[in-house]
Amino acid sequence: QEGNIGPSTQPSTLDIVAPPQEVELMPLGATWDVTTDPAQAPNGWQQPGFSPAGWAQGPAELGFGDGDEATVIHTGNSAPFPMAAYFRTTLNIPDPSQFDAIRLELVRDDGAAISINGTEVVRDNLPAGPLTPTTPASEGLWGSAERTPQNFELPTQAFQPGNNTIAVELHNWNAWSGDLSMSLRVVGIE
Repeated sequence: QEGNIGPSTQPSTLDIVAPPQEVELMPLGATWDVTTDPAQAPNGWQQPGFSPAGWAQGPAELGFGDGDEATVIHTGNSAPFPMAAYFRTTLNIPDPSQFDAIRLELVRDDGAAISINGTEVVRDNLPAGPLTPTTPASEGLWGSAERTPQNFELPTQAFQPGNNTIAVELHNWNAWSGDLSMSLRVVGIE
């Protein structure tokens, strides 16, 4: 028996999967409170209730030594340079659960720890354990490594509806490293 070679009577289906949509929640040039004075960043400085009174404020990129900073946080030209810097900002996300994930795009030179509402969620190029004002980054970064964003995808449960405190602790490789920089972009992935 010969088969039917004519047109199919069954409709064909094709599943089209749309790429994830991205919503910028915080741009790279967001405004931060910042200090390089460890005395101004006592225990609990990452918590939402902490007041950064006396800290400087400015848009990212924040840092010193590269010449491309929007906010210069140290003006000395000779070592020793600050080993650590502390950054805080508030990000309002009315409904984090509307996203499948939230991505942090961090530009750092050299190592960074990021906390959301007082809980550390990212540690990059830093040793494990407690961080002190003299803890060095695990390695020094140069060239594109200090300018290329590092992406970290977080579950939406890391954020609460409404205001979220984002704190970044940045560490230099050593006190003779004449540059340090940070900026952070936050993206919701639908």
